[in-house]
Amino acid sequence: MDPVLDVVWMFQSKNETIRIAAFINSQFNVFTFTDQFNNRLNHSDSMKGLIIRDLRAEDSGLYEMRITLKNGKETRTGYNLTVYDLVPAPEIQTKLQISSSVWCNFTLHCSVPTNAAALSVSWMYRHTDTEYTPFNQTVDNNGRTVRLSLTQQERDMNLLCLVQNPADQKQAAVSAREICAGFMERGDTGRTRGLTCRYYYLLIKLPLLCMWLLLSVLVYITWTHRRKENVWIP
Repeated sequence: MDPVLDVVWMFQSKNETIRIAAFINSQFNVFTFTDQFNNRLNHSDSMKGLIIRDLRAEDSGLYEMRITLKNGKETRTGYNLTVYDLVPAPEIQTKLQISSSVWCNFTLHCSVPTNAAALSVSWMYRHTDTEYTPFNQTVDNNGRTVRLSLTQQERDMNLLCLVQNPADQKQAAVSAREICAGFMERGDTGRTRGLTCRYYYLLIKLPLLCMWLLLSVLVYITWTHRRKENVWIP
């Protein structure tokens, strides 16, 4: 014989405690003191547990199950529920400082389109045919920014930004070799744009070309002016 007389579920949020459901006289009842849980509450097979469908952030709080036995004794059990949002997809912004045959220096920043306090950001890395391991080099900006200085032999590396909360996780990865080769650069806007080595040479040659054109124009003007001065009119 079941010694339980009735079960009452209480919900506490924002310093207010309300009764939301109860199992009394073999009947499951939902109370309408609040419309927060409308059509979302049900009981478990044991008729003592509470099922909440379609969880929302406002459902976070302290739940208490009060069981009254037929002998008059009462037991209380509390459950602290926290509802987390799904983690948004992170984006890795890359800023290349220098890339040569010897050294490659660049900065990676893991950007997440939310300021949720529950989010945890961490970096991991791996070389070819190895597993990802935690990144133990200098990390700034609450774990979101890393700075690397790699030799030619160290560029065979993939780096991964992992964003997670207790309920979900998302990740994004980049290749150090592609960054150092100049095939990809991400600016502060977070938009990816292709960047080949030709562009680096163009940035160097363009100022020289402009200077050469300017000098050519100055020489031509000077020569033309002197020619006019030397013209003899009878």
